[in-house]
Amino acid sequence: MSYDNFKKLNEMSPEPFTHPRNAVVGVINDDQINEDRLRLIDFKVFRILNNTGNDVESPWFEEEDTIATDLLIAERLGFKIVGHEEITFTNPKDIESETSDILRRFEKSQKADYPKDGVVFRVLYNDDYEELGYTSHHPRGATAWKFKASEVVVTIKNIEWSVGTKDISPVAEFEPVLLDGARVTRASLKSVKNMVDLGIMVGSRVVIRRSGGVIPAVLAAAEDSLLVSKDQILSSIPKVCPVCGEPTFLSADYAHLECSNSECSGKFSRKLEIFAKMLGMKNFGPRNCLLLAERVQAFHEVFSLSIKDIIDCGIGEGMAQNIFNEIKAVTVVPLKNFLACLNIPKMGPNTAQLLASTYKSLSAIRELSVLDIVSDIERAGEDSARILINGIRDAAEEMDALLQFIQVDDITSTNSGNAFAGMIICITGPLSVDRNVWKEKIEANGGKFSTSVSKNTTCLICNQKSSTSSKYKKAVQLGTPIYTEEWLIDKLNNV
Repeated sequence: MSYDNFKKLNEMSPEPFTHPRNAVVGVINDDQINEDRLRLIDFKVFRILNNTGNDVESPWFEEEDTIATDLLIAERLGFKIVGHEEITFTNPKDIESETSDILRRFEKSQKADYPKDGVVFRVLYNDDYEELGYTSHHPRGATAWKFKASEVVVTIKNIEWSVGTKDISPVAEFEPVLLDGARVTRASLKSVKNMVDLGIMVGSRVVIRRSGGVIPAVLAAAEDSLLVSKDQILSSIPKVCPVCGEPTFLSADYAHLECSNSECSGKFSRKLEIFAKMLGMKNFGPRNCLLLAERVQAFHEVFSLSIKDIIDCGIGEGMAQNIFNEIKAVTVVPLKNFLACLNIPKMGPNTAQLLASTYKSLSAIRELSVLDIVSDIERAGEDSARILINGIRDAAEEMDALLQFIQVDDITSTNSGNAFAGMIICITGPLSVDRNVWKEKIEANGGKFSTSVSKNTTCLICNQKSSTSSKYKKAVQLGTPIYTEEWLIDKLNNV
């Protein structure tokens, strides 16, 4: 929403919004649709997930397969698109200075039309972008550089100690302040080590910042804050867990404050939140999980709860019924969700998806070794693989208990033939369907889908007569056969 439209919206609203971001959320979530208010919101395309060319004039796809081309297609289809420009770095040493210049230029104009909090730098070619892959929470082919965030000085009135799956983390509480249009009363202090490094505790004056315009965090002690010693700060650290009351212990470097109780309900409640989220249960919020954790000490015990059990935990009758209904609705769970729900170290949603798509069944995954992971999965490190395998083995008893209540939907049933048996197939450029559709078909028919071309690649699929993508160039260099999508279709039809 532009600043001009934000002003218009507040003129027609009984209670004015504090920021365009909040205004967009408020208008979209309003129970009563108001077209005049909706027209004040702009939709701008940032990325096309699948430029298949369906119902689009085909000559448009003779262009190079880049994000710039995607945006051009969106614009020709009548959509508004985000502002963008192509930049080329000829010397790696110039990257830092050039990106800093770009950030300064955009930051000066950030309040000209729309609220902006940074610039995204992304690899131009879509193939290169996909080939770089993803971490557990972001693509490797793009990075966001943020403008300097809004800051304000506050006095810490209290520190709440939040129990996580492992650490107990400090959260500063203070009088309400407006920060970047949002009302803020709490900010993360990260760790005891951070408190010691910054020299802050209850009563300190601190600078808080909204990182990325979203998450408030304590940045530093304010210039007018009273100096406090390390001993003063350490003496204020809780000696017992705020949830279970058992003793805490602080690591020698002050980085980790932990509860000594391995069965602490505070720790388990956080794990229970993740467990429920991965199984699609939406009523397991922090408060409900903390209450339920007083009664259940293992994930499988959730499935034995009655409505009375849930109510006895201190949860209202209506909410208890909702939670009970959600539990009973969980009968068949996709393999990737089952893996992710177990809270196994190094097993985030992306890793769970990768293991599920690679090994297809729970039984196969339970038999994996460190060598299997390192050999089969690109960029898998030995240390991480060992932690993962040990976690899978440690979770064996819990898996067996859960399987008494739910069924895991393996992927093995999708195997449909051997049209691509023994082949390693790579794809570049636009297709008639989403690339993941062909990935699944290749793997279901005995082949291996590769994200890069090597001497072992059987063939490259490319619908364009020529391409500037790195995969195409590599295939030409190695003499790898290059076919169109029709070749894949023929192979499937002629088995």
